[in-house]
Amino acid sequence: MLHVKPHYEQVWRAPEFSVRVRTNGAGFREDRDFALADVDVAFLGDSFLFGHGVEQGERISDLVARAFPDQLVVSLSYENGFALGHYLVYVERHPELRPRLAVVGVYLGNDLEADEHETRIETDAATGLRHVELPYRSFTRQGYMMVHPSALRPWVRRLRDCCALGRFVVGLLNHSRNRQLIFAPGLGDVVPNAPNSRELDSGTLIPSARTALEHLAELSSLIESRGGHLIALLIPQNFYVVRDAQPQGRLTAAEASRLRRKRPLQRAILKWCEQSGVDCLDLTTGLASHPEHEALYFRGDAHWTPLGHRVAADLLLRRLDAPVVATQATTEASSVATAESKEMAVTVRPPSPTPSETPTPPRDATPAPTPARASEYPET
Repeated sequence: MLHVKPHYEQVWRAPEFSVRVRTNGAGFREDRDFALADVDVAFLGDSFLFGHGVEQGERISDLVARAFPDQLVVSLSYENGFALGHYLVYVERHPELRPRLAVVGVYLGNDLEADEHETRIETDAATGLRHVELPYRSFTRQGYMMVHPSALRPWVRRLRDCCALGRFVVGLLNHSRNRQLIFAPGLGDVVPNAPNSRELDSGTLIPSARTALEHLAELSSLIESRGGHLIALLIPQNFYVVRDAQPQGRLTAAEASRLRRKRPLQRAILKWCEQSGVDCLDLTTGLASHPEHEALYFRGDAHWTPLGHRVAADLLLRRLDAPVVATQATTEASSVATAESKEMAVTVRPPSPTPSETPTPPRDATPAPTPARASEYPET
C-alpha cells in the first residue's frame, strides 16, 4: 500500500491555491494522532477526500467532524491508496478499523477506468492476504510518486531527467490534450489518469468499472460485517456542474452537454447500487443545482474548491439527518452547526429512490491495538 511521510509539512502552491499540508505521526492529513480502532466515521478516497487544493479544516470530512463533535471523524486518504480496490485491501489489512460509518468517495472519472487498469491486486500465497501492486508508478528519492520510466517514451524520459525545464515541459504535456504522446506505445488502456472512454461516459459499465464496483460492494459488505454502514459518494466530473468547464480528453463540448443533460453514467451506477444493495449518494444534482455551482470546482482543475466541499458536506449531512454547514461563498470561515446533543450518534436516513440498509448497532467498544508503522514513509 501507499504510505505518506509522518510529521510532514509543506506549502502546496498552484495557480489557483496555496495551502499547507501537514501529516500526523501515521501519515494522515489530520492534526492529531489516533488509533484506527477508535475511528467512528472513516472517509476513504483519493485526492478529493485528501483535500486537493484546500486547507485542513475545509475538507468535507472536517465539516462532518464539526457536526459530530463527540465522534472521531477522520480522512484516511492517501494512506488508503487511490482506487476502490486499494480501499478494500486497506480495510482488509486493518481488522481493528471498525467505523460506525464509512464514507467512500467514488470519482466518476479515473476511479472507474484508469485507476483500475494500472492496479494489480495480488494474493500472498503464504498469508492469504491481498496486496496492491502499481507497476506503472515509481517514487523519487524525495518520495514523490511518478509515472514509471518504462511507461514513458525514451525522449520523454531523457527530457524529464535532464533538468527542471525538461520536467516542466513534460508536466505541461501531461496536462494537455496531447498527453498520450508522452507514453510508451503498447500501453493501451494502462495510462495513468487517462480520461474516461466514451463508452464509459455514455453509461456502459465496461469491465474496469464493473471490477471497481465489485470492490465497492465487497468493501460495503466488509464494513457491515464489522458492525458499520457504508455510503458511497458519487463525485461527478467538473463539466457536469460547471457549464463551461473543459471536458477531459476525448469529449467534445457537444458530447459534454449531452452527458450533462442525460447523465447516463450516473443512472447506470445508481441502478447497479440498487441491485447490489450498496448505499450510494449521487452528488451531481445537488452540486449542479446550487446557486453558485460555477464556483464549486477550481477553474483549471478538476477538484472541489472550499465551497465545493461545503456543499458536498451539506448533501451528506442531510442524508445523515444532521445539522448542515453554511454554503455561502462569501463566508471566509465555514460556519458549521454542531450536534444538539453530546450523545448524538451517527445515523443514516434511507435514500430515495435507492434503498439502503439500516446501520447496525455500534461496534464493540473493546480497544484494538494500534497497527505497527514503518519508520519512513514516501510522500504520495
